[in-house]
Amino acid sequence: MRRAAAIGLIPVAFLFGWAAASIPGVPDTAHFWNGNWSWPYLLAGGLGCVLARRWWTRLLLAPTAMASMVLGFYNVFRLLSATADQLGLPRSASHSEVLRAAIDNYLRLNVLRPDGWITISVVVGVGMATSYSLLERRGRGRLLLVGVAVLGFIEPMWHFAVPRSGPLTGYTLDRSAAVGVLVQMAVAALVLFAGMRGRRSTSRSDTMRA
Repeated sequence: MRRAAAIGLIPVAFLFGWAAASIPGVPDTAHFWNGNWSWPYLLAGGLGCVLARRWWTRLLLAPTAMASMVLGFYNVFRLLSATADQLGLPRSASHSEVLRAAIDNYLRLNVLRPDGWITISVVVGVGMATSYSLLERRGRGRLLLVGVAVLGFIEPMWHFAVPRSGPLTGYTLDRSAAVGVLVQMAVAALVLFAGMRGRRSTSRSDTMRA
C-alpha cells in the first residue's frame, strides 16, 4: 500500500500542477491567482519523504514529486505541439528542429539557471529529504510534516494579512482567493494533525523502550 502510494505520488503531483495551471486567470495583478500557490509543492516533497522507507528512495522521491508538479504546471507535453512561429523559427523548419528548439528553450527557462523552477524544486526536495532522514534517525521525522503544515498557514498570511508596500504589495482577498485560502488551510490542518499524531506515537514508543 505504501509503495503504491509512493509510486502514485508522481503522476498525482503532475496532474495537480497541470490542474493548477488550468485555473482561469484573474482580472488584474491586484488579485491573487489560485494557480499560484507555492505550498502544494512543499506538500508533495513532504509526502515523498514520509512515503519513502529508505534514505536513498526518499532522496529520489521527494525532489521527483516536486519536479513532477512543476512539469505539470509548465505542461511539458506542450512541447510536442510547439510551432515554428511560437519559437521564432522559419516555417520551413522540420518537426525535429522545432522539437529540439522547444526542449532547449524549456530547459533554459526551467532547469539550466539558478532560478529555474525545476532546479529550485529539485534542490528544495533534496534538502527536505536530507532533513527528514536526519530527523528520522532520532525518531522525529514527522517534525518535517509539522513544519510543512505551518508553512501552509503562513503563506496565506504572507499574501493577504501582512501589510506591505512597493514591489511586495499584498493581494486583494476576493471570493475566489478566499476559497483557495480555506482549502489550503484545511489541508494544512490535516497535515499538522498527521504530523503531530506521528510525533506522539514515536514519543510513546520511545517511552515504552525506556
